[in-house]
Amino acid sequence: MSKVQNDDYQRKIDRAFELNASGKIVEAGMILSNVLADIPDNDLKSLGLAGSLLHEARDFTNAAKAFTRAVELSPDSAGDSLGLFHALWRLEHYDSALDELVRFMSSHQSSDHELLLVEMKEGFFGRSQPEADSLELIEKIRKSLTDN
Repeated sequence: MSKVQNDDYQRKIDRAFELNASGKIVEAGMILSNVLADIPDNDLKSLGLAGSLLHEARDFTNAAKAFTRAVELSPDSAGDSLGLFHALWRLEHYDSALDELVRFMSSHQSSDHELLLVEMKEGFFGRSQPEADSLELIEKIRKSLTDN
């Protein structure tokens, strides 16, 4: 990226952050969806924020793209993992969303992921569901989705 391109990119990112701060989430999301492909791999902060703002703007496709890149570059990021899960779930890519939960929870401890799983368990099975370990519960949720 040339200096001119980098300056233009940075102006757009800064403008998106300003719009978001003033509550103009949709406008911020539109700018970010246009520069998403230009966000360099070393700008994880912008990728994660782009994913979050795009999700808030209900642009789940581009949110998933931003979070996918962020997770590929920083697989230990719990926030980006959850962001990817939620974007994929909103797109009704349930298997992929559950795959992301399995990927992250197989090697990391995260109270946010565990809380999400508890909420999903109650939503799918009610409070009477017998206890299961996290990965087993994800597979039960996956089976429930395919049975319906």
